[in-house]
Amino acid sequence: MGFSVDKNGLAAWPSQVDRLREDAVSAKKYVEDQTDINWTGEGIANIIAGGHHEVYARTFDFFNVAGTGTFVDYANAAKHTLAAYTNTDQAGGERIDSTYPGVGDADARAGGLDEVDYKVGRFADVVDAQAMLTPIKDYDPEFPLEPDWTHLVSPAAWVRDGIYKVTEFGSWIGACDRAYDPYELILKPLIGDWAGIRACADMFQNLAASSYAMAMNVNWSAQRMPEVWQGKASEHAIEYIYQLANNVNLAVRPFGEMAKHYESAAKSCNDTRGVVSDLLDGLLDSLAAALLAAGAASAIAASGFGLPIALILAGVSVSEIYLVARNVVRMVKVVADLKTVVDTVEAAQGKFGVISKDLELPTLPTVPELP
Repeated sequence: MGFSVDKNGLAAWPSQVDRLREDAVSAKKYVEDQTDINWTGEGIANIIAGGHHEVYARTFDFFNVAGTGTFVDYANAAKHTLAAYTNTDQAGGERIDSTYPGVGDADARAGGLDEVDYKVGRFADVVDAQAMLTPIKDYDPEFPLEPDWTHLVSPAAWVRDGIYKVTEFGSWIGACDRAYDPYELILKPLIGDWAGIRACADMFQNLAASSYAMAMNVNWSAQRMPEVWQGKASEHAIEYIYQLANNVNLAVRPFGEMAKHYESAAKSCNDTRGVVSDLLDGLLDSLAAALLAAGAASAIAASGFGLPIALILAGVSVSEIYLVARNVVRMVKVVADLKTVVDTVEAAQGKFGVISKDLELPTLPTVPELP
């Protein structure tokens, strides 16, 4: 490949890289603005608090390095290259080019983004990466800090005491294994900033879309570069630009996967609340009847009949005790299932960015020395 440079055609390159830098800075600011979760509650949502802070830090660092380091260096190199060719003639450009060893840009393309013919200018943006960073929906109305029925099972409520007494009574007759405190085992685990967790899902999904847009824009400039600049130095630049596009694109999958995990946790909490609420609706009537049955049985037992005979005499209502115990045990299991989901999110946070067993959230390549 001989040397040639179209200085006018190359002039738009630095501006495209400046926009790329601005995209990364906007993404960093977006992360700062959208990851505020209230961790002051006692719910199982707090299991993922530590991992969330780590994920936030790594995400912030990725865009910070891009916007204040790598992309700045890349923009400066593009400006320096344009200035070098602007201030020299063809012979001077050829002398500069002869100092570079040849490379094959086909190797740089391997495993990267597909080449696509977009109907935009050579160094124009294919997609507006900042437009992907949309405002996050307010999920507070859908994911309240506490379920709207919490007053029924609050620490001071008769329901809490009643469930404990009935399940204690139920443990005597084999309806359940022990007495249950619904506040400790059912209500408190659900309390947490699930709205903030759900919002983070949208944030990561938007970061994935924005990262993909950046990668597409970088890849497009590499595709079109040979039209305005050819030679050994151009091959080095194109090789780097393809590598940069590939590495930025490698961030898309981990961001998308993390979005799915956060959404799954929030959705599971909402589903859990719904199931518990439905069970609670049916449990209250049974609880009232069971408390009466328990009270009658206790009175009969105290009169000298003994507990077995008392239960037989009160047997018409003992079924309510079984129903209460069964529903409470089901609630506990539903909450346990939610904890499993949250544990999965915590595990995913621990390996955030893993795309394969040996590939993590990408490190952006160092800008090579260009003319």
